[in-house]
Amino acid sequence: MIEIIRPGDPAYRDLRDVYTATGAPASILRPSSADEVVQALDQVDGELSVRSGGHGISSIATNAGGTVIDLGRLDAVEPLGGDLVRAGPGARWGDVAATLRPRPCTPPRSR
Repeated sequence: MIEIIRPGDPAYRDLRDVYTATGAPASILRPSSADEVVQALDQVDGELSVRSGGHGISSIATNAGGTVIDLGRLDAVEPLGGDLVRAGPGARWGDVAATLRPRPCTPPRSR
């Protein structure tokens, strides 16, 4: 079931903002599967922002008065064999690196 967070909910204050911007969305939808992402998109009427597990300096992962789809619950990092993994859109880099650490590879990174 999609978690829906609105102003006044205990988790709202921690989820409304992003690294570089203060937000005031009307709702934050937190799907936990690809099917729920589709359901979340069907619920959007108006401004939409999408947030993954990482950070961005563009400040477009929140808004004022619209809907935020927060993909943070889609954070699985699945080993595929050898030096390959599949990272969900909500995965944090530390989780990806920890999964790759015991494998014979060096994860890509930027500075």
